[in-house]
Amino acid sequence: MLKVSVVDDERTLDALRAEWNGLLDDSASDTVFLTWEWITAWWRCYGAGKSLRVLKIEEDGRLHALMPFYREPFRRYGLEYRGARFVGDGSSDSDYLDIIVRKGSEAAAVAALKHFVSDGPDGWDVIYINEVPQQSSNLSALRAAFETRGWYWKQTEVPCAYVTLPGTWDELLKRLKPRMRTKVRSLTTQLERDFAARLELCESADELPPKLEHLFDLHARRWHGKNQAGVFVSDAKRRFYYDLSRILLDRGWLRLYSLKAGDRYVAHQYCFEYKKTMYLLQEGFDPEWEEHGVGNVLRALVLRDCIDRRLEVYDFLGGVTPHKMSWAATEKTSLRITVARASFKNSLLFRVPAAIDGAKRVARTTLPPRVIEWAKAVRRT
Repeated sequence: MLKVSVVDDERTLDALRAEWNGLLDDSASDTVFLTWEWITAWWRCYGAGKSLRVLKIEEDGRLHALMPFYREPFRRYGLEYRGARFVGDGSSDSDYLDIIVRKGSEAAAVAALKHFVSDGPDGWDVIYINEVPQQSSNLSALRAAFETRGWYWKQTEVPCAYVTLPGTWDELLKRLKPRMRTKVRSLTTQLERDFAARLELCESADELPPKLEHLFDLHARRWHGKNQAGVFVSDAKRRFYYDLSRILLDRGWLRLYSLKAGDRYVAHQYCFEYKKTMYLLQEGFDPEWEEHGVGNVLRALVLRDCIDRRLEVYDFLGGVTPHKMSWAATEKTSLRITVARASFKNSLLFRVPAAIDGAKRVARTTLPPRVIEWAKAVRRT
């Protein structure tokens, strides 16, 4: 019988490194966002005010699953709830989260999770299983356990985009629409000719601080132009990028690309190379160089480098835009799932938002636009 124990402190989490990544290698959920390195860096930077709850599921001393959750209380409708989320969820840094289960143990591990949630002393009211790839091999077991009588299950879809990389750069160019193909070639040629533009890759810890600070600055300048602050106003976010960068550079997974024109950096891409996939987490370019298409040029050079390195996928992660799709990208889906035991208290979390959405749809089709705008103005005051 599978036994569930709870890892609730950083020291024990730190000691799991070898077991963790060994199990990840033997699972179908193996992405950089579930590595011990990512999980521990995220927890150190974002764990304040949260309670670590990593479920360790074993049988006769053999590890079958690790389920990296944390618990965080919240209030809704005047009531206190005990919510559980994946470590990595809630900061908009992590994609493709999941439970980590040894292949073949999915059903038994999820049954152990359900027993823990139903009868365990922790008293979880609601579980947020967010950013799970739609193709996850754990989903069928999760649905069989929780999308049943006596439980609430709600899911929403999140579109993601990725590029399957061919064997040569010319093959990728041929996939682009003619106008995009001409644009990429022209911008790249002009920037290399007029400004001696070149691609740089961060290769040492000494290079990290100035390049990260410049990435933060470029990202902020772009968003300031839209009257928004950008994500790097958060101290925790900046600390996470610093800590994660040092760890992943040491592991050989960090790919911090920079486009240099003359003696000036004009664009950066913050990526990770892991198991034949390049994951793009963040990017920024100098607004003063927008007319030179430096963002497109950098992406072209990065994609060419990925092909030269014999990688298989360049992953844009969450969110689909016309710009991403213009690079011959393919769309896929991740899921955000909310699970809770059926009770009056929990029903409020599922039925009230649905009722509000229904009322909004009715209002949009029946009320005059002036009334709707008045209601929005009242709500803002």
